Amino acid sequence: MLQSKNKTTGDRLSVIPQFTLNSTLSWQVREDLSLQSTFTWYGRQKPKRFNYKGEAVSGSELNEVSPYSIVGLSATWDVNKNLSFTSGIDNLFDIRHYRAGNAQTTGNATTGAYLYGAGAETYNESGRTFFMSVNTHF
Repeated sequence: MLQSKNKTTGDRLSVIPQFTLNSTLSWQVREDLSLQSTFTWYGRQKPKRFNYKGEAVSGSELNEVSPYSIVGLSATWDVNKNLSFTSGIDNLFDIRHYRAGNAQTTGNATTGAYLYGAGAETYNESGRTFFMSVNTHF
């Protein structure tokens, strides 16, 4: 089996949750109308233990992302056998995460200019979004 690990340090190659749970529930209200709900749970995300130089990380480079969940709702109306409309909401409860910086500290010892690492807090989780689609079937 493939392992996404650094062979020297044993660290994972990317900061992702070890476990993610996805679930969808669909209800056919009528022949032409269905409702869907989605639930995604993201497990705790740990930062890498070693920086790109092979040194142990410290300070803000040890930041973790706590587990969180995202819920979505949508509805699909089948106008006829060739056309349907879908609309919905992703991230219903407006859960947000903000990128705090790069995963690891980088800088210049001569000038003293440093950008401190953010550990696992290296991405944004956008807030609530609304969507609509028109689908054709042939």
